[in-house]
Amino acid sequence: MDRRTFLGWVGVGTLASSLPLIIIACSNSENNGIKASTQLKQNATAATTDDFHMIGIASELDINGFLLNEDLAGKPVMVFRHPETKELIALNPQCPHQKCNVEIASNKKLLICPCHDSHFTFDGEVVKPPAKEPLDVYKVKQEEYLILVKVS
Repeated sequence: MDRRTFLGWVGVGTLASSLPLIIIACSNSENNGIKASTQLKQNATAATTDDFHMIGIASELDINGFLLNEDLAGKPVMVFRHPETKELIALNPQCPHQKCNVEIASNKKLLICPCHDSHFTFDGEVVKPPAKEPLDVYKVKQEEYLILVKVS
């Protein structure tokens, strides 16, 4: 594992571990926190009944710039907003060449595999090899504050 990847994972771990504290701090009272947590679980359960699975909440997406779940219904899923249209995009972030996770390019116009520099459009199509196959794209929607993905 190279230094950049390690530091990226450390950052993600730090953010993930501090998220519960942020949610608690932002709630008006203990009751509101319990109500919101209960409602989140109910909505998540209801959302999974039509083959959509909760990957996260909109505020988390807006703070981090993306949501990543390595095992959502058996597949890795990344969700982000298109930089120009703000449309939600969900796809399998693993480059088909050697399974490294793609990243949003600094110019926010492409997805780039950090391992061998394959480039992809936001709809998963290969722009620059060595990857030959496109990324799998999934249906995604937002219901209230929940981000839901249908992995098919």
